[in-house]
Amino acid sequence: MLVKIVDCAIHPEEVIAQAKTNNSGCVVSYVGLIRDNSYEKAVQSVEYRDQDGLAESRLTKLAAEIASRFKINNLAMVHRTGVLKVGEINIVFALACGHRQEGSRPVLMPWTGLKRACPPGRRRPIWTVLSIRIGERLLGLKSGS
Repeated sequence: MLVKIVDCAIHPEEVIAQAKTNNSGCVVSYVGLIRDNSYEKAVQSVEYRDQDGLAESRLTKLAAEIASRFKINNLAMVHRTGVLKVGEINIVFALACGHRQEGSRPVLMPWTGLKRACPPGRRRPIWTVLSIRIGERLLGLKSGS
């Protein structure tokens, strides 16, 4: 199992290679991207911060829960911190399974499980700041606080 927080570009093929095992028939993956809008507002960038230094630990607990609940052979999860522009990759999650059916359900679990993995009052294990343009003004809106 690989869980990492990085401050550089994530290459999905490298994360998938970390998840692969000889007894797996497939690797199911999710690649998260920065989109150009949020709640009908134009997004310029998104900043991810590991404010308390515990994001990797929280994601590791979530990965262990996924591994214990589902029939998977291995998993790899890499989340990026820093300021990301539209179109850049913020997270890659890959599950190696014997068959594709075994991976289709758990590959979505990190996104539903992230809220439970966070301390009270925080939505995500990594602090998020959206830079949204409204007219000529650029605003920094925090979430995950």
